Amino acid sequence: MREMYIATHGRYAEGIVSALNLLIGDDHGVTPVCAYCGEIESTAELAIRFDAIARQAAGRGNELVLFTDMPGGSVNNTAVQM
Repeated sequence: MREMYIATHGRYAEGIVSALNLLIGDDHGVTPVCAYCGEIESTAELAIRFDAIARQAAGRGNELVLFTDMPGGSVNNTAVQM
């Protein structure tokens, strides 16, 4: 099975998931990760979150697909370093 996440700066990921809900319903399985707001305030916290996501997916035997908002941005760079 595949686990899909969208990681972005701010609440952009939540907006994308909200749009997906309107277009195709809420059973798409895409989970937002919003960096630098709420529970993820730093790149270090984002790296910890990505590590937890990857470990959980691997523990379930699932493939992880992680989309980011800006190539070369801090969210993308943190994801690439996993």
